[in-house]
Amino acid sequence: MYDLMILGGGPAGLTAAMYAIRKRLDVLLISPDLGGKTRGHMYLPDNLDRFQVITGEDVVSRFKSQVEYLEFARKLERAEKVVAIPSGYMVTTEEGNRYEARAIIVATGTGAVKLNVPGEDKSVGADITYKASPAPIV
Repeated sequence: MYDLMILGGGPAGLTAAMYAIRKRLDVLLISPDLGGKTRGHMYLPDNLDRFQVITGEDVVSRFKSQVEYLEFARKLERAEKVVAIPSGYMVTTEEGNRYEARAIIVATGTGAVKLNVPGEDKSVGADITYKASPAPIV
């Protein structure tokens, strides 16, 4: 059983993992990827010099370099179900694996509310942006 389980590999999840590890907790991070939505491409206007911008990919690269040297468990899986158990929590992943921890942090981020209009996918980041909405927790 882990001391702490973190669901989500975006900036919040990775930061939580770094702080918990430095406090010497036995940590498990579960996420289908590292970086989350921060890895998405950022639209840059033509009149903006690239050297003035920190992109999502830059942020993810910095996070990865911080966590790669830390020794802790990472599972590149998607959490499917969280259940409270007498000693803490049990998480089941889509792959059918089960993990237990005394405490859990849910840092799953947000999801876009799409308009479902013609040409939407081609215009995302240029003409169309999305508001944040909570990601569903299963």
